[in-house]
Amino acid sequence: MIAFKMDGRTVYCAAVYLDINLTVRLQKFVQLLEFCNSKRIPLIVGADSNAHSVLWGCEETNKRGEELEELILRFNLNVANRGGEFTFSTSRANSIIDSTLVNSLTSNSLFPRNWRVLSE
Repeated sequence: MIAFKMDGRTVYCAAVYLDINLTVRLQKFVQLLEFCNSKRIPLIVGADSNAHSVLWGCEETNKRGEELEELILRFNLNVANRGGEFTFSTSRANSIIDSTLVNSLTSNSLFPRNWRVLSE
């Protein structure tokens, strides 16, 4: 995680890996969400969720996706993904398991609303 100043405000930015063998409700991840909401700190999260949800462009939602959707609702997060570019590709499969999440305190001036995955 990093913290930086933008437009006179401190913003937190975190990369979160949600291991497929563990719950998406990782204690440190939930603590970060709680802290930023309680202290009114804008937050940007790049999440390797290993979860599928139509909310971030997948064709269907799986159980992990439902669990992450619950966290998104609970902490008033927005999914910044736009479009349907795959974020994970191998010779065997393609999927969209990575998402960018921002809390409601992250304004348009702090984060572009046209955020998307580039095909390159």
